[in-house]
Amino acid sequence: MLQRICDYECIVGFGCASAKVCAGLIDDPRTHGYYENEVRTITIDVDTLCGGSAKDSLTTLLHEIRHHYQFRMVGLYQSVAPYLQEEYQDMPPFREAKEYLLNFNDYKKSDKDTYDDYYQQLVETDSRAFSEKRLQEFYLAFIEK
Repeated sequence: MLQRICDYECIVGFGCASAKVCAGLIDDPRTHGYYENEVRTITIDVDTLCGGSAKDSLTTLLHEIRHHYQFRMVGLYQSVAPYLQEEYQDMPPFREAKEYLLNFNDYKKSDKDTYDDYYQQLVETDSRAFSEKRLQEFYLAFIEK
């Protein structure tokens, strides 16, 4: 079911190829999932899937889907930026992609930097906001009916 949600969010919601969703063991208890751009894979912690609530699993999935989108936007920006006239480079999608790129180039990891530095960086706040918004929309569409 989580793979289908991922496919829908990526293809219909973002207009990009989907990511693979899998389960894995994650040592850090604060980390429920992560996204690996090199292999376009979202890993969700087995403890979250088996011992957490459906809300925890869905929130984690949506958060990591947003990271997938962020990387797709950075890739798009990097492929077209050399050909864009300067007046177009500050259009919202490209401006957003440039901000993601800067953040990824100086990404703070929760196990190597302070947790607050990790938590407050743009790509994380953006992913949390997206997952909270989409979770509410799922709730309204499927649970309240």
